[in-house]
Amino acid sequence: MAAPSRWARQAALDTLLRFNPQRQALTEQIAQAKGTYGATVKAGRGTAQETEASVKRALPLLTQAYSGANAAMQPGVSLVSQALAALPPEAAQYRANQAASAQTMLANLAQAGAAAKAQMLERSTRAREGAQFSQQSAQRVLSETLRQIFGRQQALQGEAGAFAQSEAEKLANEAEGRRVTERGQNLTAASAAAGRRTTERGQNLTAQTAREGREAKAAEKAAKEAGKAKGEWLSPVEHNKARDEIETIRNLAFGYRGQHQTYNQAKAVLETKLKNRPAYPYSGRLKAGLDLAYFGGVGTGTAGLLHNEKLNLGKLGYPIYKPQQMSVGEALRSGFRAGGLKV
Repeated sequence: MAAPSRWARQAALDTLLRFNPQRQALTEQIAQAKGTYGATVKAGRGTAQETEASVKRALPLLTQAYSGANAAMQPGVSLVSQALAALPPEAAQYRANQAASAQTMLANLAQAGAAAKAQMLERSTRAREGAQFSQQSAQRVLSETLRQIFGRQQALQGEAGAFAQSEAEKLANEAEGRRVTERGQNLTAASAAAGRRTTERGQNLTAQTAREGREAKAAEKAAKEAGKAKGEWLSPVEHNKARDEIETIRNLAFGYRGQHQTYNQAKAVLETKLKNRPAYPYSGRLKAGLDLAYFGGVGTGTAGLLHNEKLNLGKLGYPIYKPQQMSVGEALRSGFRAGGLKV
């Protein structure tokens, strides 16, 4: 499967596009709640400050008014007292009552002034307390609003995480499905190509078997004509030199066989000059090296070629290999084994 991070990044992008509008809406709600709290607190403080300022301005005027009333009453009280003092003794009770009445009036005036001041101060205190209560109430409302918004944010975060995981798994599964389909198509194409190659190998092996038969008959005929007198063979030195060349070709051909090249493909490569070795022309030596690499022995046709080149197979020390007539199925299986394939 592809690297998870690839699908995780794609899923994260899809999640952002899907859930970002909701996140932004919750963020705006938080900003609105804070704005409402600030406006409420500011309004309460403003009202309290205005009330306190009004009381502060009114107190001196109130004090001045009651002081003026007291000052205005004092001359009248004095005149009444003088008039009462001029009354005869039998009016003593009346004089006492009037004097008490005047004192009561003065006391009531002072009490009314004190009560008015206390009322004004109480009004200022209530305004300040009202501002504090308004702030506390706004704080409670803000806290509850934020708690609800944060709860929705956590729920949204959980939904986004589940969606991202599900989306990543879905993307990975879809990609795996595409890869399986492509792999199946590739395997079908490879199987068809392998079938064609198998057919070609079978045809090549059938042709090679027929050719080996013809070469074997020609070799037997050539051997009979050439005879086997000792004087007709090359010298031992020449045989050793020929064996070295055959072994070199055998090793090269064995390497090509390991690369799953056919007998004829290896033969064509060996007959071509390469940068690091010469070309090997068609001869008994070339055929002997190929036969040994692919069949483990020298074919009778190849033996005939060696005889024509005055090389004795016994002196070279290689066993004879006689190809047998095979059916097409056997030829195919033989080709598979020669190419390193299992049958």
